[in-house]
Amino acid sequence: MNHGFNKVKDRCDSAFVTVFYRFLPALWILAPVALAYANALPAAFQFDDFNVIVENPVVHSLQAWRADALQGIRPLLKLTYALNWRMSPGPAGFHLVNVLIHAANALLVHRLASRRLGPGPGSFLAALVFALHPVQTEAVTYVSGRSVSLMATGCLLSMESREWPRAGRVLSPAFFLAALLVRETALVLPVALLLWDRLGGRSWKEGLRRIRVHAGLVAIALLMPLAHEGYGRFFSASLGLRSVALNLLTQVEALGYLASRVVLPWGLNIDPDLRPVQSVDAWHLAGGVLILALACAALARFRPDRPGWAFGTLWFLLILLPTNSIFPRRDVVSERHLYLALFGFCLAVGHLADRAAARFQLSRTLAGALTLAFAGILGAATLARNRAYATEISLWEDTARKSPEKARVHNNLGYAYQLAGRYPDARRAYLRALTLDPGHARARANLERLPP
Repeated sequence: MNHGFNKVKDRCDSAFVTVFYRFLPALWILAPVALAYANALPAAFQFDDFNVIVENPVVHSLQAWRADALQGIRPLLKLTYALNWRMSPGPAGFHLVNVLIHAANALLVHRLASRRLGPGPGSFLAALVFALHPVQTEAVTYVSGRSVSLMATGCLLSMESREWPRAGRVLSPAFFLAALLVRETALVLPVALLLWDRLGGRSWKEGLRRIRVHAGLVAIALLMPLAHEGYGRFFSASLGLRSVALNLLTQVEALGYLASRVVLPWGLNIDPDLRPVQSVDAWHLAGGVLILALACAALARFRPDRPGWAFGTLWFLLILLPTNSIFPRRDVVSERHLYLALFGFCLAVGHLADRAAARFQLSRTLAGALTLAFAGILGAATLARNRAYATEISLWEDTARKSPEKARVHNNLGYAYQLAGRYPDARRAYLRALTLDPGHARARANLERLPP
């Protein structure tokens, strides 16, 4: 009797140990994400959140969303907002969903990194850098950043599902389509898949064959501005901001700024003070030539099974191509666009860590300890950055310190003060905005409506 009981107990214990160790890698990723983003949950709505969510009736009910789905843009993104609003219109639920999306993406990054780096410390480090790098906060803690993080979910799932033997052929294009319905900048994914396949050892020819369906979806998506009024207005407004040539020169400085945020992740700013280039000059032309030379060098040095700087550089430039190349934007640069672009950097860091561990013959325990220490530094920086998002005042005071010459920043700070009833502070902020830009109509209107 006891012997039979012990056999059952041993089997249960063995099953528990199996399950525990199977899910242990996920716990080592999810727990740091929960700690680093715990202070993001009580944060307020910010900036575009009011236009996109709070004051947008389209996402306040599923009926309104259905009526807009075929007329507006980014229907799948709006659906998630509508579901969030239906559960609770407060910001906490929106922040929770954003953090859950980010946690899922970190797990996908670990899965993908394990496919190219193996199950060692490098793949963990890649996932933890992706999960805890403070530059990710704008795509996670800022609710409107969901367009970037949720698009990344579709892209990462499309990459991962291609390795599934039966369902992958259907699911990978389906996930890509979902990413397109969240954010149109997912258009570059087929080229990213080609690069990813080549990194895994497949030939360019085989890689091209595997993205035929994805390429067909891109062809259909490129016709949308002709058939869809919402996208037509979007691209028409974009091309009316400045010429393509001047925008390309403008993006030289923008790409430099974004690259610096990856390797020097302090001084993060929701509204950086980068101005459009007004005329062709030698400095920006030289910068453009340098970026092209770097891309060519990376392509020449790119090799299968070597996810180092060459792959990281190509991935970085490719993912940023839709937002930081031909099409002008009112905001020259946004840090949230680095969200998926960071994946290549994370993989390169993991690859370098594995090589260093092998060269210096580090034990797995020591390598793991160093990985956790580095992750702890990044997590602490993320926790600190999240504090800026606590209130509208805290965010715009932080931004005003970093972009003191940008009129919009001071107008937004003034409005935050006004909502809080701090009218003298609001008046000073509006006057500062008008000093920097006398034609700033919104700051002038806000000042005129300010109670005495």
